[in-house]
Amino acid sequence: MLVVGVNSGTSVDSIDVAICKVSDHEQNFTTQISEHIIPIPRLQLIAFGSIPWESHVRQRIFHLMRSQQLSAKDFCEMNVVIGEAFKSAIEKVLLDHDIDVKLIQVIGSHGQTIYHQVESNALRKDQGNSQATTDLVCENISSSSYRMIKSTLQLGDPSCMARLGIPVISNFRVNDVALGGQGAPLTSLFDFLLLRHPTKWRAIQNIGGIGNVTFVPPLNFSIDTQDASSLVVSFDTGPGNALIDDCVRIVTKGISQMDLDGKMASSGTRNETLFNHLCEFYKPYFEMPYPKTSGRELFGHDQVQQFIEQIHPNEDYSMDPSMANSLVATFTDLTAYSITRAYSLVISNLKIQTNNFEVVVAGGGQHNPHLMKRLSEMLSQEFGESPNSIRILSHEQLDSSQALNSNAKEAMLFALLAYLHEQGRVANLPSVTGALRACMLGSKTPAL
Repeated sequence: MLVVGVNSGTSVDSIDVAICKVSDHEQNFTTQISEHIIPIPRLQLIAFGSIPWESHVRQRIFHLMRSQQLSAKDFCEMNVVIGEAFKSAIEKVLLDHDIDVKLIQVIGSHGQTIYHQVESNALRKDQGNSQATTDLVCENISSSSYRMIKSTLQLGDPSCMARLGIPVISNFRVNDVALGGQGAPLTSLFDFLLLRHPTKWRAIQNIGGIGNVTFVPPLNFSIDTQDASSLVVSFDTGPGNALIDDCVRIVTKGISQMDLDGKMASSGTRNETLFNHLCEFYKPYFEMPYPKTSGRELFGHDQVQQFIEQIHPNEDYSMDPSMANSLVATFTDLTAYSITRAYSLVISNLKIQTNNFEVVVAGGGQHNPHLMKRLSEMLSQEFGESPNSIRILSHEQLDSSQALNSNAKEAMLFALLAYLHEQGRVANLPSVTGALRACMLGSKTPAL
């Protein structure tokens, strides 16, 4: 089956489109998720493209995420605007690779996450009150008066894409949330089905806007139950690139959108006062038991702005590059620290031997050499026998049977999920999300 997967992450950098050939393994290999026996699929990437968002649309998306003063009209319009942008991105990738649209059998669209509200991001600042204190935020976590409706919202009208004459599977998170789950991370299924090591535990880390990790057991791991999926641990580790990017935008007054190649951070020295404040502020999330998920509502622009103003009020960072670089270095270290703290929770709970696990990294963060250096240093200091003893691999460096284009991974995930939906198979891991049971994911919009 030829399937398109399309996605835009929390950094809102681009629309990623993966065209994949998906089928069941010819040797009829199977695995188990809860009581369901699942054929292990084969996934081959045929073509991939990453289409940058138009700047004005990107700004409108960020405005949807942050503003508390938008109307229903704004959300209604942007649902179609995002859907049309996804459709255009699919058309461009098909055209660029000379693939006939009539060959595509189904599209899997994640849409654009606007808000994701589950238990673990009760730690979030009242964005309408810039004077809210850290103490108040932390107090709200355990406050019996705090009431939250679990919900998740991704925009991008699937009917726009269905006009290509192809059915669309979308809205992948809501079924899991309806069954009491976190609705995330969805990549854990991809990692469990396709990326287990023969003899080692793997920590498969994605560093997009938000960081998330999936720990998968080795294929030879001996357990009493046949449900190997019950061993999978997956959750959001905390900030990925989001806070780093926000910091860069603030200190460059919007001239730069990201720390390209980690050059600003590598030229700066961590501000220890700010770093300690950040670690203390986010400590409730970092130490919260998994499964847990989060998003821009917790790790967002407003928090970055307020922390920077507390440390350097009324400063013109463009006049002092060393100060700007120091701030970017500090938020970069926070991402590496949050990942290291997350691994400590898992390795301790599962009693994993630190000489029997490896780290595989994907997402935009893998292209930041300074972030990768700091992550390796912190992991080696925490778990290794010597400096840089914990090796970090890319997906491209895996065995040839598992190697893949890491930039395409998330889009490939939604091709896989669309395929599983069409086959009528469950696609969530209850041990990961906390859902009451395994279920199918997604809703189908017929071809138009």
